[in-house]
Amino acid sequence: MILEKKCHYKAFTLLELLLTISVLAVGIVPVIRSMAIGMVADQVIEYQMTAVFLAQEKMEIIKDSSWQSLGDYALKRESVGEPFANYEWEVEIKDSDEDPNNLKTVTVTVYWDSKGTEQQVVLSTLLTNLTPET
Repeated sequence: MILEKKCHYKAFTLLELLLTISVLAVGIVPVIRSMAIGMVADQVIEYQMTAVFLAQEKMEIIKDSSWQSLGDYALKRESVGEPFANYEWEVEIKDSDEDPNNLKTVTVTVYWDSKGTEQQVVLSTLLTNLTPET
């Protein structure tokens, strides 16, 4: 009787390995791409939030001032300063058409550069003189 040795190795063939690697490569590329897009979106949102906070801060300072000193806060476009050197702001204060003595429109615009494109956030409010002159 002849003894036959049968080998039953359980292993992956080269074809199976190549197929698995190619499926993983095709599947992982969109995941990596979506992560990169998410990181860019996160940076855009961070710039926008900072601009809104800066505009809101400036608006609150103006709202806390006296009616007579409102004109002192109007300013042309200028740098916000450190640590926000890449931001600029502009404040426009106009008399209202309806009641120029007791109502003013205040507009705060914050600008910044994002990948060579200028972005901006605009906040606008109406302020009234609570002690109108008679």
